[in-house]
Amino acid sequence: MNHKNSKGWCPTVYNPMRTGDGFLIRLQPRFSRLSRDQALGVCKLSNEYGSGTIEITRRANLQLRGTKISQHKRLLDELLELNLLEASEEIESRPNLIIAPDWEIGGVEAEIYKAFYKRQKEFPVLPPKFGFSVDTKIPNRLKNVPSDIRLETDGKGALLVAADGSECGIPVTKDDAICRMIELAEWFSNSGGNARKRMRYHLQQNSLP
Repeated sequence: MNHKNSKGWCPTVYNPMRTGDGFLIRLQPRFSRLSRDQALGVCKLSNEYGSGTIEITRRANLQLRGTKISQHKRLLDELLELNLLEASEEIESRPNLIIAPDWEIGGVEAEIYKAFYKRQKEFPVLPPKFGFSVDTKIPNRLKNVPSDIRLETDGKGALLVAADGSECGIPVTKDDAICRMIELAEWFSNSGGNARKRMRYHLQQNSLP
């Protein structure tokens, strides 16, 4: 476990960030959603192991502030019991994916969300703040949320994979959407995008293939 304090990286539960009020940990709830029991559990853990302050990020993650490293292992165990923590640090630090808040069980967004995480090992190494979004409703809900590779729809409801900063996207189906997202992420990584950290900045110097 490395306790970093530099900017430009993202803390996780396994790898907290040192701050002025203790250590900050960031939870990534599956489907960006909590059950009632999970929500109450997070509040209890925040009071027991932290300062009681819980922040919600723009990518629908939760940040618990003021946690103590001496209690870190016990906090991990309780988060596992709440099913709010992956079994390993490798899985927990997967690419960041946000889903539109009004997704429906059995809908396209939920299917693609599940497929994304089943194939997460196929994505290249990307900058810590690099993110993906799934937003298939009209109008798009996540237009103002930072995201480097977006799965969204055009004005007629057709699915597109789009690079942030580009005016157009690649037509896809729900079956090949993840393949196109992986290909776009590979192009970004292989063309030097990791040095610029975000897709929008990379496209200022490079043209999409």
